[in-house]
Amino acid sequence: MLPFATALDEFLDANNPLILVHNNGEDFDSPFSTREWRKTLSSAVDAYREMLQREQALAEEVMEMTSMDKMADLCPKCFGPQVTGKRPSESHYHVCMDANFQQRRHLSASVEIAEHLKTPSLFIEPHVVSEMENSMDSNQTSESADRCTQQHTAANDTRSGSTWKQCDETGLFGMACRHNQILSLINIVQSGEKAYFAMSMIHHLIQTTREEEPKKLAFLYDIGCNIEKGIIRRNQFPEEVASDLLQFGTSVFHAYVHEWSCQLRYNPRLNNDWGMSDGEGMELLDMILSKVFLSILALGSAETSTQGWYLLYAIAVCAQAGKSLTFKIAAKP
Repeated sequence: MLPFATALDEFLDANNPLILVHNNGEDFDSPFSTREWRKTLSSAVDAYREMLQREQALAEEVMEMTSMDKMADLCPKCFGPQVTGKRPSESHYHVCMDANFQQRRHLSASVEIAEHLKTPSLFIEPHVVSEMENSMDSNQTSESADRCTQQHTAANDTRSGSTWKQCDETGLFGMACRHNQILSLINIVQSGEKAYFAMSMIHHLIQTTREEEPKKLAFLYDIGCNIEKGIIRRNQFPEEVASDLLQFGTSVFHAYVHEWSCQLRYNPRLNNDWGMSDGEGMELLDMILSKVFLSILALGSAETSTQGWYLLYAIAVCAQAGKSLTFKIAAKP
């Protein structure tokens, strides 16, 4: 907030008559000084965010929105009324997952007040992620890593707090639908890309979409092959696995790095029932918002700073949905 407030202050002082207030700073040479916008502006932003959260909570309560209604609010094309003609082998919903480490926040950016922090609606609660991490740590297997695991950083990311000494929030792990709408985010705190982030997303989507009956879900990830093998090894989501309700694939951009036997099973361009899904929704988002991420280094909590940008991005994606689909169809061989 400080860099933006300073720039705003300089602009107003240069283009408007100076408004002087009593000097409460360290420089007592003059009894008056110009206004300092930072604290006032920061308080106004906090109040506005609180108003938005209360407005959303009130709307959800009055309309008695279920979890699926909230998902439909994010992407009506995916989670709204179902289109007829779906084949039995097709999944109900296609999503992609990926991590981004451009969005970091310096330790010295600000001091957060713990009791005032609220997890925005797009973010999965930290305690849910911690529970998944503890569950996976207590259910480790000793099998050796396969070739795909060895070749991908996401499968064995050893970065930890010592790697990010100057940062407290080091990245984001996100999940988007096949129309590139952001569905959920996880705040990465002083670590690399871990398997329990993807497992937390899978668990979250299973719980969110199983209102009336379990849905078949399809996940595209850089190492979708590794995620499926890990689920089978650790016997995670046994009901969904036994009912064949989970489908995994590798995102198109990364699929050709995998060995050929892996591509034959997980490449969405070599398998049926994936349609035009390419698994690159999060990559596209990171590219579009890359310049914005630089400004967040000096802002407050990355969670609240990020959600506004993602919602603006979602509006833009809705407006361009038809054009994007036309481009994909034209580019398909």
